[in-house]
Amino acid sequence: MKQKVFSILFLLFITTVVRAQQAEWHPVSVWPFVYEQFQDAVIYTGPMNMIVKAKANIHVANSTLWYESKGKKLEAKAGTVNKVTFSDSVTYYNVSGKLCSVLSEDTINGQVCRLYVAAQLDRVRYEESARVSRQNQTMLDCLPAFTDIVNDVANAEGIKDMDLEPLPMRDKFYMLYQGETFEANESNILRHFNTRQERNTYRSFVRSAEILYSSRLSMLTVWKTFFVK
Repeated sequence: MKQKVFSILFLLFITTVVRAQQAEWHPVSVWPFVYEQFQDAVIYTGPMNMIVKAKANIHVANSTLWYESKGKKLEAKAGTVNKVTFSDSVTYYNVSGKLCSVLSEDTINGQVCRLYVAAQLDRVRYEESARVSRQNQTMLDCLPAFTDIVNDVANAEGIKDMDLEPLPMRDKFYMLYQGETFEANESNILRHFNTRQERNTYRSFVRSAEILYSSRLSMLTVWKTFFVK
C-alpha cells in the first residue's frame, strides 16, 4: 500500500509538471515572473536614461525588474528603472513605482498618451488558496497512514502543489493623459471630462457596456472611445 500511494502521488506530480510545460506560461510561486525565461531587454535607468542591455524579467509580486548579471539574478533598486523594452517588443514604464506595460500609445492633441497595465499577484486570493491548501494537507496528515481513505481524499480534493499552481493575478490600470499619470478608476477618469454631459455620457456607457475596471478589453474600450476618439 505504501508503494502504491507513493506511485500515485509521484504520477500526479509529474502530470502537473508536464501540463505546466505544455500550456501557455503563467507565473507560479517558485517562478513569479511574467516570462518563463529571462528575456533580452533594453533597460533605461537613472535621471539621464542610461541604456543597459541585459536579460531581464518582471516580478509579479511587486512589479519590479530583475536582471541577470555575472550569472546571478538580481532585483533592480527601487526607482532606478524608467523604462524597459523586451525582445518581444513589449515596453514597460515606471508608473508610481511599478513597472507597467503599454496597452495603447496614442498622440492626442499633440501629446503622447498611454494606457498602462500592471499584471500583479492577487495577494488576497493567493493567501486564501494557500490557507485552504494548508487545511487540506493537515487533514491528510491526520489520517491513518497509508490506508485507502488517503486515496479517496486525494482524489476528492486533488493534491495540488502550490509551487506549481498558476498564481492568481489581477490587472491594475493607469493612464497618461494631458501630461498627468493617474490610476484608471471611475473617479479619476470622470475628473478628465470638462462638462456634466460628458460625465453623464460616460456613466451611462459604463453601465450599458458592463465595463469592468479589472478587464483589459473593457479598459481598451474606454480608452479608444473616450480618450483617443
